[in-house]
Parts: sequence; C-alpha cells; structure tokens
Amino acid sequence: MNHDPYHRAPKHAVIPLTRIYWEADVTNRMQLWMEETAQGRFKDETQDVESYFEAQLNRPCIAVSSGTAALHVALRLLGLKPGSEIIIPTLTYAACANAVLYEGLKPVFCDVNPQTWCLGCEELGATLESRLKAGARIGAVMPVHLYGQACAVQELKEICHQYGISVIEDAAQALGGKHAGTNLGSMGNSACFSFNANKVLSGMGGGLLAVRTNEEKHSIRDIIRHGRLPFEDGLAHYVHETMGFNYQISGYSAALIHAQLTCLEDRIARKREVFDAYCRGFQELNGLHPQNGTHSSNHTRWLSCFQLKSGPESRDRLCQTLWQDGIETRPVFKPLHQQPAYKDFTCCGSEHAENIARTGICFPSSCDLRAIEQEKVIGSVRKALKQ
Repeated sequence: MNHDPYHRAPKHAVIPLTRIYWEADVTNRMQLWMEETAQGRFKDETQDVESYFEAQLNRPCIAVSSGTAALHVALRLLGLKPGSEIIIPTLTYAACANAVLYEGLKPVFCDVNPQTWCLGCEELGATLESRLKAGARIGAVMPVHLYGQACAVQELKEICHQYGISVIEDAAQALGGKHAGTNLGSMGNSACFSFNANKVLSGMGGGLLAVRTNEEKHSIRDIIRHGRLPFEDGLAHYVHETMGFNYQISGYSAALIHAQLTCLEDRIARKREVFDAYCRGFQELNGLHPQNGTHSSNHTRWLSCFQLKSGPESRDRLCQTLWQDGIETRPVFKPLHQQPAYKDFTCCGSEHAENIARTGICFPSSCDLRAIEQEKVIGSVRKALKQ
C-alpha cells in the first residue's frame, strides 16, 4: 500500500503547480502547421527560433533537444581535461550535475545567497579560494537563475575573469528575464535555456544554447547531429568527423516555440501578477516570506516561491494539507550534495541552501491561473498556517 501523501487521491480536482497554456492564436497556428505538414509541405522553423533569440541576446544561438543538452554541449565546447571541476550551486535541479558528469568532469557544490537563493559573489569567492588552495583545476562556474530569479552574472563573471574561468549561465527557468536591464543569457561565455513542458514557453521539449561566435555555433551544429558534417553538392553522404549526440530539436517543438514568441512578455507579466496576488493574500502571515522580497525587478516569477520561517515540519504539513484540498505545491529543490547520486563530490558550504530547501515551497503559478483558483490557494494556506 502506498503511504506517500503526494500519491493519494485528493478530495477535489487538482489545481496544478503549472499548467500548459497556449493562446488561441498559438493553437490555430499549430493546427495549420500540422495540416501543411500532413500534406507534404513541412516547414522547419528552427532557424526562425534561433534568429529571434540571436536578435534578443545579440549573440549566436542554436536550438537543441533540451536544456540539459544545451548544458552538456556548452561544457563540451570548453574542451576541458577530465577531472576538471565545475562549480555549481547546490540548490538547483540535477541536470546541472548530470551534464558535468557526462563530460567526465567533477561537480563542486556551492552555497547560495539567502535572499536570492542563487549563487552569490561571496559564496563563489569562498568556494574558489577553498578549491584553488587545494590545488583543484577549475574549468567553469555554472550560475543558475533559480525559479526565474536572476543571478548577478556580471559580478560573478568579473570574479571568474580574475582566474581565467568560464561562466555558463543556466537560464532554463528564467527565459525572458533581465538583470539590471541586461537580458539573461547574454553575459556568460555561453547560456542555456529550456522549452520543457512546464516552462514559460513550452515546446513540449527543446532547449537553446547561446554562444560567443559563429564558429562555435557551426561546430555545435555538427555535434548535435552525431558529429555529422553538412551535406555538400547535393550528395547526402554521411561523414562523421567526430563523435556527437542526437541533440537536434524536433520540427514540432521548433514550430510550437516559434508560434509563441510574441507571447513571452505577456506571460512573464502574468506570472508576476500571480506572484503579486499571493503577496497581497499572505500579507498578514508573518511567517511566510517570498524569494528575494516582494519588489524584485530581476525575477520573472516562473514559479511563485516562499519560505516558511517556522521550519520543515510546517512546510511539509502545509504541502500535504493543500494536496488534500486539491492544490499541488512543490518543496524547493533538495540540495544536490544531499542527493545519493552526488554524495561523493565536494561541497563547499551549504548552510543557506539547506535552510531554504527545508522551508521553501512553490505555489501554483500557471499563466492561466484563474482568480477563483488562486483565491482557493490563498484561503487554504491562510487557514492551514493559522491553525
């Protein structure tokens, strides 16, 4: 018998954490695209997607099969020696550590800033000092814009520049975000984005890698199609110059992403409206505090995230209570250094990350979250925390 409360049927229909949302125009465009494709008039819109983001980020971009694939290829581009260390925040999703391990590199886990929940300059500086004193070979730093909150990438990059260390931005959760007016994904040596089903632009899969030069983009084009060189002179000879991967984005995902590009700013605005409504609804709850305060302009609010100051038991109890009320929530990521898969790797500080992970919670944040649904969430939270 399954005793996990997250797998028992709730009393009512569930308000999901995120719901895939497409405007009517997007649905109509995709229906037309599928009809055209079925009639043999397939149009690959990958280049359209790449061109859009190249204009936004002012750097070459290439679409790939997932955000994880983008991270992996970004590391492959650096040509690091096996065993080189990659510093990543411990409070993030496992894709970062997995991409590092794919390349035979070593993840080093770093604590986060207690306000932003992201890699901070103080935490990075302490980790670099510790690892360099130990004689480690640092290959790159991978700051993550967690839940839509922007890292101070430019400041982190300046620290890394002193040591000749590359910066790979993980912007998978922060598409369309900015830091101090600068687009996320435009500051690191490379940057990675995700179009997974739950992201603000959903391609039902897909990712994007932003790089510095067209030469890098061309080399990636070969890597993501199993190392195959382009066909020449109308002859479809399969020539594989190097080992590669099946990381090309699907035609369907590219078309779906392309159909939504004009919706990005409106969706981010809607995400922020959802967050603002939570802040108003929770105003009297002194023990519930949002990630990086209520007025951060550097946050897309992909998910509306809060901390319960009363501790992990209260957080878990709240998640379970809301689930029984038909409301899906999510605890903040468990730190990677506490995950069984990565327990043997170095961790340089984790106090803030562990505290956030014990007390953090993500509330329903869909673009089309209805007022009556959000009122139910707020009412259930208020009732649970006042008991």
